[in-house]
Amino acid sequence: MWFCLVDEGGSLCREAQYRDNMSDAVEFRKAGQQSFAVVDDVLWMKFQGEYTPDEARELLGIADDIYRKRGRVFLFADLTHLKVFGPETRRALATWKYLGTYTGVAFGVSLPLRAIGQLVLGAQRLLGLGPALNGEVFSDEAAARAWLDAERKRLDHKSP
Repeated sequence: MWFCLVDEGGSLCREAQYRDNMSDAVEFRKAGQQSFAVVDDVLWMKFQGEYTPDEARELLGIADDIYRKRGRVFLFADLTHLKVFGPETRRALATWKYLGTYTGVAFGVSLPLRAIGQLVLGAQRLLGLGPALNGEVFSDEAAARAWLDAERKRLDHKSP
């Protein structure tokens, strides 16, 4: 399996062993204080502290690049250490011009973050932006990874 680290100068791709815990398999880069790595059609993200609008726009731009190259993108998010984020970040997420439907899978989601997620999805529907984000939430990384693997296989079998 290959993984690519995306930066302003392009991407640096290396071969990596696929492991049960993705954080053991790849070197993560930074978008503000958030960490990310790109592996095939998956944007792996580890959040901590406050999630800012600039970080949201940077990560969504990377997701757009993956979507353009692969025709789909999965957003895999470890939200264990993420604090509740403010209205400007919610606005950035809700009003982003998504290229298609992005599939998200998250774990470590607190009750307040679940509520914010529902507000963002509701705002997208209200603004007529459609279901730009589809997602599932799990209690732990193993369950989230299992769902992601199964969903990718399901979609691979649907593609001609």
